[in-house]
Amino acid sequence: MESKNNNTIQLLASGDAFIGKNEVVNGYLNIVCNLFTTEDCIITCEQSTNGSNYEFVDTFVHSIANFGTTTRTQFFVKAYWVRIKVENASFNNIPKIVLTTLFTASNQDSSLEQPDTVQGSVNVINSMLANYNDGTSDFLKPVACDVNGVLKSNLVVEGISLTPATDGIKIYGSTAQNGATPLLINTDDAGRINANMMGSTSTGIKNLMKTELDGTLNTVSTTADTLITSLNALVTENKELLRKIEVNANQLPDSTMLAGVDPAGIEFAAGDVIGMVDMGIAETRNNDVCFSGYVLVGAPGSGFDNPKLIMQFSLTSNEFFGDGVECSFYKKSATEWEFNFQRNNVGLRYVRLLCTSPIKLTMCVASMFKN
Repeated sequence: MESKNNNTIQLLASGDAFIGKNEVVNGYLNIVCNLFTTEDCIITCEQSTNGSNYEFVDTFVHSIANFGTTTRTQFFVKAYWVRIKVENASFNNIPKIVLTTLFTASNQDSSLEQPDTVQGSVNVINSMLANYNDGTSDFLKPVACDVNGVLKSNLVVEGISLTPATDGIKIYGSTAQNGATPLLINTDDAGRINANMMGSTSTGIKNLMKTELDGTLNTVSTTADTLITSLNALVTENKELLRKIEVNANQLPDSTMLAGVDPAGIEFAAGDVIGMVDMGIAETRNNDVCFSGYVLVGAPGSGFDNPKLIMQFSLTSNEFFGDGVECSFYKKSATEWEFNFQRNNVGLRYVRLLCTSPIKLTMCVASMFKN
């Protein structure tokens, strides 16, 4: 369903924000925001249980350098009411921003209009049909499987007929391409193919293909060492790929306390680094980072009345780069603010939280995770 109170097409001056109005999202799973902009913006999804206090605040930084002019962002429904805010985070006016907001009851990745990958198991309730053409018309025939779910196959090769008396198919070897000495492929009484592979009999092949408990092939005959070496290398490679898949599938979020719980607040001056996290490397590397915490806000003129935070990024942890996008705060009260500063798909290894204006923290935690 399309939102009625959280859509806009307007000019947005530097530092200004569009703030939508409350709408009820009870009964939906996702809030999807489509944004067109020519400058960097911050999308904030504020959700409330009573329509006035916004207990759940999620932000997404629309960076032109990273995402271009359009993004499609999904937020999970967490409360009864929702409103969307778009802030111009650049130094330039935006001649026209376009925001459309949708509420959906389907739990899908909103970045994909037509998903080309299905994760998890798929239950086929009705029979799957395959096309058959009899030379004149097309017919749909059911595809069947046995009790173990293995597809049944009755392979018919048109134009080839097997005569029981010859007991097999004749082909030509590499040294007899003239057709004078065709070779026979056939089976034993149980339907197993008889093979003569590199001088080994079918019995030798059976022994050759026996495996150890770890899946590694035994070498019984020296006539196929090259094949065995290649297969063992493939087994080793597959084991490593499975290990990496298991690491990625089972990796839990990694949280680090940057500023411990202190009701009186821990003071940081402008230019102070509150903390740094390492996103990791290889298959255990995290993609997303989120800094969360509480801030004590002082009276105007106290020096702690305008807290500001930014993220900076580094490849080596020595030289850091920032994009100037500042953290948004949820003003829980006149003296206590909250923040949940998140960045997705981080490209560099090290991320730090920098104070650009004096701040007094009662707690700050960093969480890293995979998306």
